[in-house]
Amino acid sequence: MSYMRGILIGFCLLIVPVVVVAQEEVQIQATVDKSRPIYVGEGFLYKIVIDGDNQPGQPDLSPLAQFQPRTAGNKDVSQTVTTIIGNRQETKTTKRLEMNYILTASNAGTFTLPSLSITHKGKTYQTNPISITVIQPEATKQMDIEIEVSTVNCYVGEPVEVIVHWYLWASIVQGQLLHDFGFNMPVLNNHAFLVEDLSLSGSGNRTVNVNGQAVPYAAEQVEHNGVASVKVSFAKLLIPQRSGPAEIDPVTISADIAVERVQSRDRFGFPDPFGARYRYQRFAASTNPVQLDVKSLPAQGKPADFYGLVGRYAISATAQPTTVNVGDPITITILIGGNYLRPVQWPDLESVPHMADWFKIPTDQAGPEIQDGRKVFTQTLRAISDNVTEIPGIPLTYFDTDQEQYITIHSEPIPLDVAATKIVTTADVEGRSMISVSRQVEAAKKGLSANIEDAHVLKNQQFVPTLALIQPIYTAIWGLPLVTLLGSIMAKFLSRQSPQKKAARRRKTACSRAIARISKTGSLLGDEKRAALAAAMKQYIADHFDRTAVSLTSLDCEQLILIRCNDASVALEFRRWLEALQASVYAGGQLSDFKENSEEIMTLIRAIEKKFK
Repeated sequence: MSYMRGILIGFCLLIVPVVVVAQEEVQIQATVDKSRPIYVGEGFLYKIVIDGDNQPGQPDLSPLAQFQPRTAGNKDVSQTVTTIIGNRQETKTTKRLEMNYILTASNAGTFTLPSLSITHKGKTYQTNPISITVIQPEATKQMDIEIEVSTVNCYVGEPVEVIVHWYLWASIVQGQLLHDFGFNMPVLNNHAFLVEDLSLSGSGNRTVNVNGQAVPYAAEQVEHNGVASVKVSFAKLLIPQRSGPAEIDPVTISADIAVERVQSRDRFGFPDPFGARYRYQRFAASTNPVQLDVKSLPAQGKPADFYGLVGRYAISATAQPTTVNVGDPITITILIGGNYLRPVQWPDLESVPHMADWFKIPTDQAGPEIQDGRKVFTQTLRAISDNVTEIPGIPLTYFDTDQEQYITIHSEPIPLDVAATKIVTTADVEGRSMISVSRQVEAAKKGLSANIEDAHVLKNQQFVPTLALIQPIYTAIWGLPLVTLLGSIMAKFLSRQSPQKKAARRRKTACSRAIARISKTGSLLGDEKRAALAAAMKQYIADHFDRTAVSLTSLDCEQLILIRCNDASVALEFRRWLEALQASVYAGGQLSDFKENSEEIMTLIRAIEKKFK
């Protein structure tokens, strides 16, 4: 027994070191790309490198919050090396994964990027701190930047328009003496605000890169500081989420501008007339910070039907037709205009006085549309009595920032002419009096038999319904249409679902359908794949919240996830993934390893699905 125990102990001692070595093979460190200077307001590459495995971990990026981190995808850089020693061939695989992020510094100076905690396969690792030097590019009178804010005194929920104007000498643009420019707008990552796009007239399909996002801009020729310049403008809508002082940090533009023409030489040392080049230098311009005073909405006098509209709004309604019978459909169109349309909800028609008493209101509602700066809602009503004379005015409650009070406005009532429905009786169909028509039919005495010489050639062709029922051909002719009709009615009845059941089914299958869509992107490449991955993520949120996928933004997705599961980390991670994919498609971003990206997105969706449950 002691001999066997000694063998067992020795075997365990041999195994334990192997296990320990296997666990400590994974090493995690952080690096920063310092191949080029790091400038204020410009993104630089920060990598978390996992040596010994090619599966991503879960880093806590909160210590880097001041550097506005956003994901740039993962890259599998594993290597397989084959060596031949004599007649023996050995193959060794070195696993390595790079998790890439873009950081942006808002101030010049020397900083230390702190150590991060990263969880990998159940174990927590710490990355190394990194020292960086951020350089403030020189200013130049050849470009300038300004910011325009609609108001600095606002309320929580009140949209604030922010327009950025970049002025650049026209000679620089015309001579194509500008390279590699980009904007940094820190407020876009400030959780004190919701951020919405705001289109300017004349923006078209042109975009500039702002914080890695493609933002539409408008351009025009102007005179700025006495010099012919090109003005590039883009806009954002900021919606404060909490009261108190808030700051819009400086917006920075940086660009490479040609400062000197350099004459190149040919191989014999003579000046090359066709080899002229320019030397470029990095310049930057910044706006001043803007201080906002955000006030809370008053609790006194808040109506029960107020649901968060702040600013200035208007409501109107039309109906067609207005001359109807009882029960005829009437299409009512409700138009709501205002300075921020996203939170505008479907009017609660059933709560409008007399509306439910006078009309039958369907429970199904069509999705609203945005037309000419107004949100348009369409619904069908049916008058239930010929005593109905109008469609009542529809109310809209909001907080008016000019009057600084809650107000309720109404659409104008719509007059109707409703007639009683006439009931058609059999007397209407057959007539009021019965007209008797007497007809006499005179038959030939012999009939057709007059043409027949011999009676035995005649065959009885009389049709007897009772005999036809037992003949197969008649049974098929009569029974097949009846069976088909009954079957279609039954199939329609069994497949009929209410909108609530359809929405529930969408939620139930949202995760599996999203995973299936992402899996199908394996055969795609480049922008086509990135667009498909982004579409799958947006469709997942749309299925869960009964929304339209194409209308969702990354911020919408983050807010919806946060409301449902109250986990800011997964909501932010979902938003960053979606922004990275969209930036990669529309703004020239990079995602190096599509397979790992797909797997990581599927892992994130599964994690969110668990929290939803």
